[in-house]
Amino acid sequence: MSPKISLWKNEKYALDAQFFDKHIREQFTIGGVDSYVHLYLGAQNPNVTNDATQPNYPNLSAQNIQDLLFLENRDRVYAPDIYRLRCHYSVQDLDLDLSQFGLMIASGTLYITFHTVQMVENLGRKLMAGDVLELPNLKEFYSLDETIPVALKRFYVVQEGTRPAAGFSPTWWSHLWRIKATPMVDSQEFSQILNQPVIGVNGLPIMINGTSATQASVAQTVTYGNITSSIIDYNNMNQAIIQQAENEVPLSGYNTDALWAPLFVNGDPKQGDLSANASPQQKFTGYLVGNSEAVDGYPVVPSTEFPSNPPIGQYILRQDYFPARLYRWSGNFWQYVDSQLRTPLTPGKGQTQRDTFVNNSNVFINTEGNAEPIIQTLSTLLYPGNGVSVIPNEHIVLYSPDPVFDLSMGTTQIITLFGDATPVFINPQLMQYTFIIIQDSIGGHTFNWSSLFRGAGIISPGEGTADMNTIATQTFTFVSGLYEMVADGPMSYGV
Repeated sequence: MSPKISLWKNEKYALDAQFFDKHIREQFTIGGVDSYVHLYLGAQNPNVTNDATQPNYPNLSAQNIQDLLFLENRDRVYAPDIYRLRCHYSVQDLDLDLSQFGLMIASGTLYITFHTVQMVENLGRKLMAGDVLELPNLKEFYSLDETIPVALKRFYVVQEGTRPAAGFSPTWWSHLWRIKATPMVDSQEFSQILNQPVIGVNGLPIMINGTSATQASVAQTVTYGNITSSIIDYNNMNQAIIQQAENEVPLSGYNTDALWAPLFVNGDPKQGDLSANASPQQKFTGYLVGNSEAVDGYPVVPSTEFPSNPPIGQYILRQDYFPARLYRWSGNFWQYVDSQLRTPLTPGKGQTQRDTFVNNSNVFINTEGNAEPIIQTLSTLLYPGNGVSVIPNEHIVLYSPDPVFDLSMGTTQIITLFGDATPVFINPQLMQYTFIIIQDSIGGHTFNWSSLFRGAGIISPGEGTADMNTIATQTFTFVSGLYEMVADGPMSYGV
């Protein structure tokens, strides 16, 4: 009895399946396009050892989960080698998407197809979520910013992978692997890729201001994060909005300065006008109208005590009260006028209970020995740590003898010293930075500023500026022409 004809060979990858696979692979060689794969290897072990939700794994593996609570792999490690694979995808236009409610612009999501056997031969496994693809055919050679020295690369992150229906041959075997990829954003997960130096045509890293590779430090290297990230632009826009808000609404409460106050005795026109040297005895009252200023611009003397022989009508602002209180001498006693209730709305700039408690801009040392901001908004209360501050635009640097200050992570850099430190500063931008250096409970640690800084304060036990729990703060502005951090003022020391 002759055997029945069947393309399915009872779970055997027979010659028919190999024939189809060979020709499908050849189609990718002929009509496909190259892609460069940054292979995801796994996540780094966390620095904490007493948190069960952040286990320390014995081996680096893509199957490990760094944070079991948030189900995140934030500190990702990628292979140093870059793999080249042929792929195929449909080029998309940015058209209106009418398949859903409203007029939506199609996103940059790509569905890319690979040959399965070729992929496993090159990578050792199939593409998975977390791998990063670089598509050389999408490079942007004509950037609007003429100062960018190289073509802008396009990176995509693999979100998921499946076997496409079109990848099954008549033998019922699958030969293709289809992945969904979205544009890579500037985030903590991809810092290893974005912090890579940009290599020029001479094979050497491209440096800021045209310096040579032998003269430049790490801080002067141009990275892909420098030229592709928009975080600095967003920070600048946010600061501009805050500044305009401070200009338009500088103080809380209600402004009564534009209201005219009649200069009558006791505020009563029947008692006659005040003399030329007297001051009005009444002021507008209401909710949050006190600004510690006398009505109609009468002079106010700030003090911590009352003078012995004041003239009638003199105003004294008692600054030893919190908030400050305004008094007027009536001739017999000091009349209470109001309190300084109208204060700046920006956190850390006022002098009320809201600024010392609700909007407290200071830092504290947590149980792990790291510096954390006291103010933590609900939106960032559970923001992941490990070098990332809970307040946007602030960056907490983990201590080491040679800590790295990545200035692209925030304009306020905070570090707690557990020993002497010789830091390295990378990715400076044209903006103002504040550095907060905190001594631990032992103190006596030296902080050696790099030659990048001009006018930096001394942090050394020999100078008496490194006592235990001392907090040193200084602000600098980066000047690109000089390639220096120039101090905006002297360093302040506190506890």
